[in-house]
Amino acid sequence: LIVDNSVKEVREWIKGTISSESLATAFIVADENDTLKGVVSREDIFNKKFNDTSPISSLISSAAHYVFPENRLSLAVDIIDKKDLDILPVVSHKSKKIIGAVTHREIFNAYSKRRQENEITRPAISLKYRSARLIVKGKQLW
Repeated sequence: LIVDNSVKEVREWIKGTISSESLATAFIVADENDTLKGVVSREDIFNKKFNDTSPISSLISSAAHYVFPENRLSLAVDIIDKKDLDILPVVSHKSKKIIGAVTHREIFNAYSKRRQENEITRPAISLKYRSARLIVKGKQLW
């Protein structure tokens, strides 16, 4: 979303392009140079207390939280959890241009992928009893 979009334009865009079953609950707002300005919730966008002609930027309620591309996923998880966010923008260092976003879905996908990779590369442990020998101080006990 661009800061100059009206609430009405955004409502129409969401209705026309995003299905009602979509999990999108928040949207990133940028200026015309793709610089992060904030995040607005779907709930606020469709709240009747906001006038159709108001700019979408008027719905931004607080400073935007964000991460950089080289930050660890654990930092994104901590921020999303502590700030109760639905979406966390990923921005460049110099210009704060938006280059991506992290959501709960991406975090779960990354976790699932890593878990599957570890299961494939890690050999299974066999619990079959074959012939175990216990050696204590150089003497075989059985």
